[in-house]
Formats: sequence, structure tokens, C-alpha cells
Amino acid sequence: MPLLFYWQPGNYIRDREFGFGFHFNQNSPAMATARPGDSVWAFTRRLRDGVYVLDAELVVRALTRNPPNYRYGRYRIWGDLHRSRYFDVDCGPNAEPLIRALSIRTRALRLGQSFQGARAVRQVSEADHRLLSHFALDLPVYPHAAIYPEDEFEAR
Repeated sequence: MPLLFYWQPGNYIRDREFGFGFHFNQNSPAMATARPGDSVWAFTRRLRDGVYVLDAELVVRALTRNPPNYRYGRYRIWGDLHRSRYFDVDCGPNAEPLIRALSIRTRALRLGQSFQGARAVRQVSEADHRLLSHFALDLPVYPHAAIYPEDEFEAR
């Protein structure tokens, strides 16, 4: 089942400066539902103008559990190195109307507040996934995602 994940802006900026890898860590129980081939969509709020933008699609290669009390969460999604992508949020269009139109509940005044705690990662329908895929067709890709040794190992 596809997932949608809110990447808090501060965490997104820190991860971008460090260098993106092709994996996500999270504590949300929804992560445990991911299966190979599913997409994990991520969005963040661009700080310069407050606009919500899509920032990634990781196509699940594998799901693993992190060691107990791992600071970034219980679950790790490993993205397919060839099908996953990070989008350039600096020039991405406003994704808020699309996200609010999906089948999930997003009633908070600020969209990101609908994705907090255990609800930071939400299951979305196949129809929602198709809408996200269509929206992302022509989004510019951020070219600086890194392939870390564990990513290469997992890809094998």
C-alpha cells in the first residue's frame, strides 16, 4: 500500500545538507505496511514561502527494523536505487491542494499538523498514488542524492 510522509522542514533541510540517501527511517506503524514495489511519497514545507511541496518518492525495495531505541525510528524503508527520486523543492509547485484532495483526512489549518506523531506517515489509496504520480511526472529531480554503502549493499 502506498504511503505519504510529512518530512518536517528542519529535518528535511538537515538531511539535504548532509546528503540524501535512498532510505527513510520512521517510527510510525504505517511504515510496517510497506511492501516491495510500493511508493513512499514525502512532502515538506518550503521555508522561504511556506508552500507545501513534494520532495521524494521512494519505491520500496525492502523494509527492515532498526535496533531498539534507534533515534530515527523503528522502521527503515530501503528505496530502489533506480526508481526512487528526490524532487527539487526549491522550484516545486504547491502540492497542498492535491494532498488535501486525497482520500486521507487533512483537516488541520496547517497541512503539516495533520501529519504528526504516529500519523506522520499515512496510508493512501491506489487512486491517491496515481494522482501523486501524475502530479510528479514533470517535477524537477534534485540531483544530489547520495548512494551510501548500506544502500548499495541492500540493492544487491
